[in-house]
Amino acid sequence: MKAGTPPTDRILELVAEMASSFGSRTRLKMLQTLAQAPRGVEALAESTGESVANTSQHLQKLLRLGLLSVRKEGLARIYGLKDECVAEFIENLFDLGERLSVELQAAQAEISDDEVLSPHSTQEIFREVKARKALLIDVRDDVESGHSPVEGALAVPFGQLEEKLKTLPRGKTYYLFCRGRACPMATDGVRLLRSRGLKAFRLKESPVALRRKKTPANEGESE
Repeated sequence: MKAGTPPTDRILELVAEMASSFGSRTRLKMLQTLAQAPRGVEALAESTGESVANTSQHLQKLLRLGLLSVRKEGLARIYGLKDECVAEFIENLFDLGERLSVELQAAQAEISDDEVLSPHSTQEIFREVKARKALLIDVRDDVESGHSPVEGALAVPFGQLEEKLKTLPRGKTYYLFCRGRACPMATDGVRLLRSRGLKAFRLKESPVALRRKKTPANEGESE
C-alpha cells in the first residue's frame, strides 16, 4: 500500500485482505478443521484431503494474516487458530449464508434436512440434558472432542457409535453434533441410532457455537 494512504483506506484494505482468507474453499475447510484441534501439516492435509504442498502454502498465508498460531513440537510445526473468534466468525458466515442463499440452504439440506434436525432450540436441549431426559453426543474423534469439548456432551467417536449402542439407555432423546453444518457424521449417527429404535436428532451448530449458546443459560443459574 502506498505511503500516505488515508487510515480509512488502509483499514479497509487490511480487513479485505483478511476476509479473502475465507473466500477460498480450501482455506475455509482448513480453518474449520483447525477449529476442532491443532494439527501439523501432514495431519491437516490428511484430514482435509489436500496435498501437503498445497496445505503448507495455504497455512503460510493464514499465518501471515494473523489467523493462526504455530508452535514447535519436536521437529514438527503444529498449527492452530490464534483465537476462537475465528471459529465464531466461520459459524456466523454459515448463518449469513443460510439466511440469504437458497442454493446454500439446498446444499445443507442434503446433509441435514428437517427430518434429522432437532425441532428444539439449543437452550431447550441443554435443559433436557441437564434434567437427564436427553444425552448430547459428540461424534468427532477423540483428539477433536478432547481439545474443544462441549460441557455436558458424551464423546463417542462415530466409528465407535455402533458398539456404544449396547450401553445407551432407552427412553432418552439423543442429540448428536460434529464439526458443524458441513459435517455429515452427526446425520449418519442419527440414522444409525434411529435404525436401532432410539429417538435421535442432529444439531447443525459447531462446537464453538454450542459453547457460545450454552454460556448465557448458565449465567442466569444460581450456584
